[in-house]
Amino acid sequence: MLPPLPAIGSVRIEIWGPEPTSARWDQSNWDDAVWSKIDWQDITPQSMNVQLSWGADDPAGVLTVPAAGSWSIATYDPDRLLDPSNGGSPYSSSIRPGHPIRLSYINALAERKSVRVGLIDEVSYDLTARTGALRGTDLVQLLVGAKLLEGQQLDLAIPATLRARAQYLIAKAGLSKLVPTEAAPVDDPPVGPVLALEASVWEHILTAAYDALYAVWMNRVGTLSFRSFGDPADPGVQVGGVDGIPIDNMTTQGSLQGVFTKVIGYDATAPTVKVEAVDIEKAEIYGDIILHREQPVPNARAWVDSVLLDRAGAALQYSPGTLRPQTEDQLESILDLGMISLVHLLVDSVHPPINISARVLGGVLEANTTSGWSARLITYIPATEWEEAEAPIIPPIEPPLPPDVITGVWREYACTEDTRIVSSSSLKAGNGVDDQIAVGYVSGYKNRMLVDFDNIPFAGVVAVEKAELHLTTSSQTCCSFGSDPKIVVERITEGWAEGSYSAACGFGTSNSTVWPGPSKTSTGAKTNTVPNGENADFIVDITTIARAWLGGSTQQGLSIKSAGEDITKYTTEFWSRHQGTAGKRPKLRLRLTIEA
Repeated sequence: MLPPLPAIGSVRIEIWGPEPTSARWDQSNWDDAVWSKIDWQDITPQSMNVQLSWGADDPAGVLTVPAAGSWSIATYDPDRLLDPSNGGSPYSSSIRPGHPIRLSYINALAERKSVRVGLIDEVSYDLTARTGALRGTDLVQLLVGAKLLEGQQLDLAIPATLRARAQYLIAKAGLSKLVPTEAAPVDDPPVGPVLALEASVWEHILTAAYDALYAVWMNRVGTLSFRSFGDPADPGVQVGGVDGIPIDNMTTQGSLQGVFTKVIGYDATAPTVKVEAVDIEKAEIYGDIILHREQPVPNARAWVDSVLLDRAGAALQYSPGTLRPQTEDQLESILDLGMISLVHLLVDSVHPPINISARVLGGVLEANTTSGWSARLITYIPATEWEEAEAPIIPPIEPPLPPDVITGVWREYACTEDTRIVSSSSLKAGNGVDDQIAVGYVSGYKNRMLVDFDNIPFAGVVAVEKAELHLTTSSQTCCSFGSDPKIVVERITEGWAEGSYSAACGFGTSNSTVWPGPSKTSTGAKTNTVPNGENADFIVDITTIARAWLGGSTQQGLSIKSAGEDITKYTTEFWSRHQGTAGKRPKLRLRLTIEA
């Protein structure tokens, strides 16, 4: 087991207030300009252990309800700086429930970086052991405590989109200076009518997020954040594998929690008319499990269909063991994760190997001045993606081969279709004819490459010894290479056509295949670093995928995506089959064992 990144000398506890030499804090607010020296003050004791949680801890997918984050800080404090009864402590008036607190760390450049911002919930001190305990919570607790009276539907100024409504109601409760909210984009999703009965600000926000099928959580710097369950962010975080954040172990678990076979909703334009979605096949397995939501939404048909797609079947929960970051970059990548971020989970020591992109629902972070930094993540993949991963994989050949076979026969297959598919928050497009295909994040757009090849005649094939996907990087025609290009190759599980949209370096919604493209499976997926030079030949070992084809899975081609679809450093570009030089086009090479 690798040692974690040390926390001693770097982890800090800070409170917001005046310097110890200033007058006492009393009832000053966070933004009170009266104090000339008000800032985050370091109150770090001699040693401590910090554990904090954020987000949610269940695999309920689009039905997940996050809670306020919690903090638990145990300290060794012989100077009684954090003893609430010590009137001589310069921080005695600041170490009180409800006052702001921040966990931070000092990096190698002596920069102070925020880990989490919150409020003190409870503080205690053991005079005999000289140890203390701080329990805290994030700023969601302020939203939970703030109530809005019934009759909010009479306020005609309440916005009808998610983030704008959250900002308005937070300001209405007098919390806008304490709880910042991320800015509302142009395509802020519409939400249903506001709750009419008395409810907390947090209940109002959760209801609106549920209308839009968005996750909502408090990020590391204390800003209320939102993300669509249907459009996860991919910051390129790899857990496990040679290049990933080390983990102790990984467990998998299927759960019936939050499974529904019938979803009933109501549209805001006709709030008394039921809109239903039913999965008859799943109902025969699980029974008639009904989700009935009476709160109207702007587009009930899309809402019930989306919920059923995510919830009509058991979800698969991946539980990585303790993450042990080895570098500050790895620690930062963990801290920056939010709800519905993707993490790439790799376990190469099992067969078939695990290489999946799981959605993050929440996590736990620990900082111990003795044992260093560590973390745990709560992740899941939806039922539909789990089912797509069930195709058989042929195990490696272990018994001796019969004498009537020939080994080491190479066969090559040309690319017959390839497509670039493109996404932004408001556009789903594609291009089937361009001679180069970007993969990764380019100017605000996510890009993927789909490729398919001549059908492989498996008659007489005993085994696939090796399978190679051959690609060539382009001349950076439509994008610049990132500093660390890396891709993930996955097996496509349904048919598709490359399309005829052909504008050079462009893309259009009229292409026959657009984002997100055909269904695919992460079973057998392969993650690889790509050369960042131009016209560089590159080979990906996809033996596990080819063995699935030999085992009976229909050959539908490959999906190639960036290892971090929301970050430019992983971006690359390949020549397509439409490139004029045949040697630069994608191809597939198989080394086979065949009957003599």
